[in-house]
Amino acid sequence: MRKIFLTLAIIYSLIIATACPSKSSLEKAFNQSAKIGNLAKTSAITVGDLYKAKVIDLETKDKIVSKLEIVVTNGTRFHNVLSALAKQYKGNVDNLTAADKSRLDLIFSSEVIAPFADILTELGVLPEATAKQILLAIALLKTALLTVSNIFGRGSYSYKFYIREVNSYAV
Repeated sequence: MRKIFLTLAIIYSLIIATACPSKSSLEKAFNQSAKIGNLAKTSAITVGDLYKAKVIDLETKDKIVSKLEIVVTNGTRFHNVLSALAKQYKGNVDNLTAADKSRLDLIFSSEVIAPFADILTELGVLPEATAKQILLAIALLKTALLTVSNIFGRGSYSYKFYIREVNSYAV
């Protein structure tokens, strides 16, 4: 159990360290998208630790980990598409066309956000204390997803996820 709390403390510290105000939103999103796969893998390991500590049952662990595996695969694919576009625009991802942004938004919202949103839905049926521990386990991943979601702007599928999640924590 101590290992879990130490892991969660490290994750929380890393969330604080991810802010990079000197970079453009799209550049931050590009950098965060490169991390999505590894963050999802780390989240899956932490969820597994919660199962080992008997905080969650096997069925819950399996549901969450299977969705995180989808996020790993699709997050990596999304970043590869974004990388190809960055090369096309000679490294300046801020010059993406509206059509490119729209295509990226569709990929990101349907292939990365959707399975992650399923995890958040799953948390809604768990006891509050358990849900909070899992939410801490996936906090860095959620931060990366929100950073990327924010770049697509109002009216986009991804931005709707961003607004919903930001508003869910409003006081």
